Amino acid sequence: MQQLRSTTDELMIRPEKAKDLQGVRSLLIAAFNEREDADLVERLRGSKDCYIDGLTLVAEVKGDVRGFAMLSRASLQFGETMTDILALGPVAVLPAYQRTGIGSDLIRQAIKLADERGEKLIVVLGHEAYYPRFGFVPASGFGIKPPQPWPDANYMARPLSAHNEPMQGTVVYPSEWNL
Repeated sequence: MQQLRSTTDELMIRPEKAKDLQGVRSLLIAAFNEREDADLVERLRGSKDCYIDGLTLVAEVKGDVRGFAMLSRASLQFGETMTDILALGPVAVLPAYQRTGIGSDLIRQAIKLADERGEKLIVVLGHEAYYPRFGFVPASGFGIKPPQPWPDANYMARPLSAHNEPMQGTVVYPSEWNL
């Protein structure tokens, strides 16, 4: 599998491998100060309906995992119609390396790979000042509703190149998300 480089010489953005699992778990616990996101990632990884090979990325420096981003499967329900979409998250960087561009590199690469795969749309629940730099806008502008009453400014969507028809409805996360 191709290894993907970011803009810094020693940082490597690449798909997650089995050897990364413990490092990713430790990173998620350190970044969020709890186990909830680490447990979520394990549930998503273990689901053939959620996990998408090649869309879970790590940022590595000299063999050490310093960042992580995951795109997993979700659905958009409009009436009786269900459309496959992607959910971004969690995205995490070890606290000592936050604000160095690692998270941005991970998100940009994840979007690029999803676009190359012909995916249509990515949704994210995140900080309203951070995610717009990657093309995310409030999902409500597309007629997309979150599954819970999350703040409009924080629930965002980003159409990809294959997004060639209006998409609207309510986002449905698989049960692994435990919303």
